[in-house]
Amino acid sequence: MAKMRRGDSKAALGRQRADFRRGPAKRHVGDAASASAHGRAAELARVRELREEQAERQRTAHAREPLSVIATDILVHTARLARALVGIPFRMAGALRGHRTAGAEA
Repeated sequence: MAKMRRGDSKAALGRQRADFRRGPAKRHVGDAASASAHGRAAELARVRELREEQAERQRTAHAREPLSVIATDILVHTARLARALVGIPFRMAGALRGHRTAGAEA
Protein backbone atom coordinates (compact mmCIF):
# COMPACT_ATOMS: atom_id res chain seq x y z
CA MET A 1 0.00 0.00 0.00
CA ALA A 2 1.39 3.34 -1.03
CA LYS A 3 1.77 6.13 1.47
CA MET A 4 -0.20 9.27 0.79
CA ARG A 5 2.06 12.24 1.07
CA ARG A 6 0.96 15.57 2.47
CA GLY A 7 2.10 17.37 -0.67
CA ASP A 8 -0.18 15.24 -2.83
CA SER A 9 -3.32 16.31 -0.96
CA LYS A 10 -2.22 19.94 -1.05
CA ALA A 11 -1.60 19.69 -4.78
CA ALA A 12 -5.05 18.16 -5.31
CA LEU A 13 -6.70 20.98 -3.35
CA GLY A 14 -4.73 23.54 -5.33
CA ARG A 15 -5.92 22.00 -8.58
CA GLN A 16 -9.52 22.06 -7.33
CA ARG A 17 -9.25 25.72 -6.43
CA ALA A 18 -7.73 26.55 -9.82
CA ASP A 19 -10.49 24.64 -11.62
CA PHE A 20 -13.09 26.46 -9.54
CA ARG A 21 -11.66 29.84 -10.52
CA ARG A 22 -11.56 28.88 -14.20
CA GLY A 23 -15.29 28.44 -14.48
CA PRO A 24 -18.24 26.10 -14.28
CA ALA A 25 -16.58 23.11 -15.94
CA LYS A 26 -14.77 20.71 -13.63
CA ARG A 27 -14.85 21.90 -10.02
CA HIS A 28 -13.59 18.93 -8.01
CA VAL A 29 -11.31 16.04 -8.74
CA GLY A 30 -13.41 13.30 -10.30
CA ASP A 31 -16.25 15.55 -11.44
CA ALA A 32 -17.43 15.25 -14.99
CA ALA A 33 -17.61 18.54 -16.87
CA SER A 34 -20.78 17.45 -18.65
CA ALA A 35 -22.65 16.78 -15.39
CA SER A 36 -22.51 20.41 -14.30
CA ALA A 37 -23.51 21.57 -17.79
CA HIS A 38 -26.55 19.26 -17.76
CA GLY A 39 -27.53 20.46 -14.30
CA ARG A 40 -27.28 24.09 -15.40
CA ALA A 41 -29.36 23.39 -18.51
CA ALA A 42 -32.03 21.71 -16.39
CA GLU A 43 -32.05 24.64 -13.99
CA LEU A 44 -32.43 27.13 -16.84
CA ALA A 45 -35.28 25.09 -18.32
CA ARG A 46 -37.06 25.11 -14.96
CA VAL A 47 -36.61 28.89 -14.66
CA ARG A 48 -38.08 29.35 -18.14
CA GLU A 49 -41.09 27.22 -17.19
CA LEU A 50 -41.66 29.24 -14.03
CA ARG A 51 -41.47 32.51 -15.97
CA GLU A 52 -44.00 31.26 -18.50
CA GLU A 53 -46.36 30.15 -15.71
CA GLN A 54 -46.07 33.53 -14.00
CA ALA A 55 -46.71 35.39 -17.26
CA GLU A 56 -49.78 33.23 -17.90
CA ARG A 57 -51.12 33.93 -14.38
CA GLN A 58 -50.66 37.68 -14.93
CA ARG A 59 -52.45 37.52 -18.29
CA THR A 60 -55.41 35.69 -16.79
CA ALA A 61 -55.55 38.08 -13.82
CA HIS A 62 -55.64 41.10 -16.13
CA ALA A 63 -58.17 39.46 -18.44
CA ARG A 64 -60.63 38.99 -15.56
CA GLU A 65 -60.35 42.59 -14.34
CA PRO A 66 -63.28 44.73 -15.53
CA LEU A 67 -62.63 47.81 -17.61
CA SER A 68 -64.44 50.04 -15.11
CA VAL A 69 -61.92 49.10 -12.39
CA ILE A 70 -59.01 49.94 -14.68
CA ALA A 71 -60.57 53.29 -15.64
CA THR A 72 -61.21 54.13 -11.97
CA ASP A 73 -57.57 53.37 -11.11
CA ILE A 74 -56.38 55.64 -13.92
CA LEU A 75 -58.60 58.51 -12.71
CA VAL A 76 -57.50 58.12 -9.08
CA HIS A 77 -53.82 58.06 -9.99
CA THR A 78 -54.24 61.04 -12.33
CA ALA A 79 -55.86 63.05 -9.53
CA ARG A 80 -53.00 62.17 -7.15
CA LEU A 81 -50.43 63.22 -9.73
CA ALA A 82 -52.22 66.51 -10.44
CA ARG A 83 -52.44 67.28 -6.70
CA ALA A 84 -48.72 66.62 -6.30
CA LEU A 85 -47.80 68.79 -9.31
CA VAL A 86 -49.99 71.69 -8.17
CA GLY A 87 -48.41 71.63 -4.71
CA ILE A 88 -44.80 71.73 -5.89
CA PRO A 89 -44.51 75.56 -6.25
CA PHE A 90 -46.02 76.10 -2.79
CA ARG A 91 -43.62 73.60 -1.23
CA MET A 92 -40.66 75.27 -2.92
CA ALA A 93 -41.78 78.71 -1.70
CA GLY A 94 -42.17 77.39 1.84
CA ALA A 95 -38.74 75.78 1.76
CA LEU A 96 -37.10 79.00 0.53
CA ARG A 97 -38.94 81.08 3.11
CA GLY A 98 -37.85 78.71 5.90
CA HIS A 99 -34.14 79.28 5.17
CA ARG A 100 -34.13 82.88 6.43
CA THR A 101 -32.46 83.47 9.77
CA ALA A 102 -34.08 85.43 12.59
CA GLY A 103 -31.37 88.15 12.50
CA ALA A 104 -31.85 88.89 8.79
CA GLU A 105 -35.48 89.98 9.19
CA ALA A 106 -34.72 92.77 11.67
